[in-house]
Amino acid sequence: MSFEYSIEKNNKMVLSNEDEAAVVQNIASSFVDWDEARQAQILIYETLKPEIYLEDRHQNNTWKSQKHLNKLYALFSTRQAFLWENLYADPKKMFDVEGKNALSEKTAKAQKQAVADALDKMKVAQQLDKAIEFLDTTGEFCIFTAWKKKFKQVRRALDPLQNELSQQAASLVKGETITGIFEELVYDGAYVEAVNPINLVFDPSVHPEIEHEWDNGGKIIKSFKTYDEIAENKIYKLTKEQLSDIKSILSDTSGRDDKDDVDILDDALDENKIEVLEYWGNFTLNGRVLKNYAIAVIGRKYLARFIENPFIINPIINVATLRHPDSKRGIPCLWSVYETAKAQEDDINEVKDVQQLNKNTVVFAPKGFFKDEKNEMFPGKIIEYDPNQEDPGALKPVQFQLYQASEQIGFLDRVISDTSGIFPNMQGQDESKNVTATEIKVKVSGQTTRLSKDIDTIKQNGIIKMVQNIAQLQANEKNGQIQELFYRENGKLASVIVDDVVRHGAYEYKYTDGSAMAVKKAQFKEALQLFQGAAQIPSLAPSIDWKKVLVYGLESIGIDNTDEFFMQDAQVPMNGQMPAFV
Repeated sequence: MSFEYSIEKNNKMVLSNEDEAAVVQNIASSFVDWDEARQAQILIYETLKPEIYLEDRHQNNTWKSQKHLNKLYALFSTRQAFLWENLYADPKKMFDVEGKNALSEKTAKAQKQAVADALDKMKVAQQLDKAIEFLDTTGEFCIFTAWKKKFKQVRRALDPLQNELSQQAASLVKGETITGIFEELVYDGAYVEAVNPINLVFDPSVHPEIEHEWDNGGKIIKSFKTYDEIAENKIYKLTKEQLSDIKSILSDTSGRDDKDDVDILDDALDENKIEVLEYWGNFTLNGRVLKNYAIAVIGRKYLARFIENPFIINPIINVATLRHPDSKRGIPCLWSVYETAKAQEDDINEVKDVQQLNKNTVVFAPKGFFKDEKNEMFPGKIIEYDPNQEDPGALKPVQFQLYQASEQIGFLDRVISDTSGIFPNMQGQDESKNVTATEIKVKVSGQTTRLSKDIDTIKQNGIIKMVQNIAQLQANEKNGQIQELFYRENGKLASVIVDDVVRHGAYEYKYTDGSAMAVKKAQFKEALQLFQGAAQIPSLAPSIDWKKVLVYGLESIGIDNTDEFFMQDAQVPMNGQMPAFV
């Protein structure tokens, strides 16, 4: 993964050669130490990865059944869909903005629209998809928030009146359009990028959900970049000799097969790319604590950047629903059911093994039938026996008792659901026929409560922090700019003006409660019952505005712009009759 920053300020410290070497050594050794502290997370990831991504798993060269139920894949995809639907299916509904004073309350709507517009333009859902995927493979939701400029090359006509070279070309080629290739700015704004937590290490004494600790603590993101990416990166300050050395190192590397991020954690080279360690946080040099620094080390040899954090904010957000108390690294939910899922596979395969043995039975043979002793058991195996004990003229089959594992398998299914919080009805499976509606309602309520806790954790510690970072970046980088943003409201096109007054306001960013939708639905059902009763009373029936009742019902199930569904100035009959939707 490569981050391209567009901010560079004149705040680079002048370091001696000895200081530069000390910084490089410190960053490299910190990465090794912090990586070693989270090896349990690496082991969990390496164990779950083949099951989740259906990779080729180890197959013994034996007759025994080795069928995979792919239970973890099913649980993973179900949980991913649930998180997607309840977190960011609609980015504009991820957060609300409230002003902390009278002026900010007036501009809160414009501020929300400004942040929502940025989320839409950066296609934040694509990055959140990756971050949520990492949550269930590594145990951590991790994103990087920054300001980014993106250019593309375009061909445009040259104006001969403004370009001396074009004038000369035009004099030679009369009557023809002269064109040139230019770089066109296609994006200039806040940006969110998912970070694979495998590539992130941090000081294990720091808790990522304690804001001041996390902002100040050391954090390192590892990536690999080509020579061109390094040479063209304007934020890196490397000498010609250093660039030449990097180019020489990369030219000597031989091609390698594609490797997983885990496989190259200890490597400084990967095919035609070289390692870049990016450090964020406070850094101690010669006994002096440097606050909020951004440091980049290339190939564990060259110091490419050593400046104050150009973004001011801490750009790295790391969230986990469960953390190891020592390493502070996340533990994925599916790790809790890995052994149970494998035990279920073992039961299925053992039943198949017994069936195979009885289909092609193992038999006894007289002693001396084989020259070499063979003890391995497999279908059709012939076993020698002592003729003094048995009739030597007969081959006797060995019977294996058949058994049913359906009860055990069903029991393990229930254990997996109870442990993970992912139940059959979430996977589209029918409930047992003998389960009552009340029991289903209680079960759904319980599992929703458990998963809502995870959702609220991600929203509170991840989504809202991301929104705050984007708002802060826009306040820092768009000074003096005035924007007019357009959006849809009540079926009509509306607009807001966003200026420094809006961006610099005092706001509180809140996440939408994961259980709010269910609560609204339940409230509407109860309210509807009251309206139905009132409609039976002649004196009350004419006073009920059924359009408002319907609008409230539409809003309770998450439908915005309800006015789009009604004709303007339409007359609603007030005859007290309940409409068909009831």
